Amino acid sequence: MQSNKQDGTADPTRFLTVWTDPKEGESISVSYVWLRDHCQCEECYNVATFQRSTSILDLPLDIQPALCNVTDSKIEIVWQDGHLSSYQLRQVVDNHVDNYRKRLEERRAQLVLWDRALIAAAEHSPSYARVTLNDLLCEDSVMRQVVGSLITYGFAFITKVPPNQQSTEMAVKRIFPVQRTLFGDMWTFSESKMDHSDTAYTNGFLGPHTDNTYFSDAAGLQVLHCIQFNGRGGETLLVDGYAAAERLRESDPAAYDRLCEYPLEAEYIEEDKHHRYMAPVIKRHRVLTGAVEQIRFNPYDRAPMRTLAAAEVPQFYADYRKLAEELYREEVQWKFQLTPGTVLIFDNWRVLHGRMAYSGKRVMTGCYVARTEYQSVARTMGLIE
Repeated sequence: MQSNKQDGTADPTRFLTVWTDPKEGESISVSYVWLRDHCQCEECYNVATFQRSTSILDLPLDIQPALCNVTDSKIEIVWQDGHLSSYQLRQVVDNHVDNYRKRLEERRAQLVLWDRALIAAAEHSPSYARVTLNDLLCEDSVMRQVVGSLITYGFAFITKVPPNQQSTEMAVKRIFPVQRTLFGDMWTFSESKMDHSDTAYTNGFLGPHTDNTYFSDAAGLQVLHCIQFNGRGGETLLVDGYAAAERLRESDPAAYDRLCEYPLEAEYIEEDKHHRYMAPVIKRHRVLTGAVEQIRFNPYDRAPMRTLAAAEVPQFYADYRKLAEELYREEVQWKFQLTPGTVLIFDNWRVLHGRMAYSGKRVMTGCYVARTEYQSVARTMGLIE
């Protein structure tokens, strides 16, 4: 890429021009203060802790090199105070904002935005993960397959799991640590015992929603396993929230933009608990790509509307309803019976879940996984940055 020299990066006293492809005339501009801050010599960086050893207060903002040498593989700088820094050229280029943004956009393009028809077409040879517990426990490659499916599709299945809480926990902990919330670590519930003030503990219809909208950091993954069912109905439904948001952006960009801004409060109230959080319904990666990062859609958990001026309220309801209409379209909802022995894991920041009404007895077990833990596992596998 060619740096925009109109922005001041042509100043040789503040920026180093690095040619990435001289034949094509492509270069990047790197700030000298950035280079000094990213020195990884023994004095500046602790390789044992992967942390900087220097203070930001000791970093001169107008720093300049006394000597600078750029080769095909390295950048070597002697600073005016005599300090020597050496950098791998590839590392400097990879960490340039334009290249980082490009990689994020390329990974985003690899996501599969799905609806019911796409899932049905892949039913006999699914490209999403459907693995057995035994294979998961025995093969690291299967663990990677599950995490890759969560990134690409937003869900994965583990089959042949004994229908009990302990085996479900074992399956989850093979890949991720379990997140403790107000519901506990692992939880088991049915319609016959309402342990918490939540609509999920009933046998009525549950429309598509994401969980934990009342938490400052909603769970990254949710795990569900139906360990007992004697009755009718109760089909699980999943909706790709990223796909729904994209359809809304294309059909009504103004409504989409407003839903990325409206401050909507959600809350959870129990006898000794009161959780509340305020955030937009659609959260974008504002800094670099602008792509949707999280859907926070849960009509059940909405707190009293008190964050908008009276004149804005009618428009909010119109926009919120438009998103709901996208999520409730029959052709985008994937419905299936979650049977004992099959564990469903899905991305709570992307995939909305719900349940059809049912009769009879239904016992569910499951848990949450923190977003940061999910991403940590994916990052150590090299699946995300």
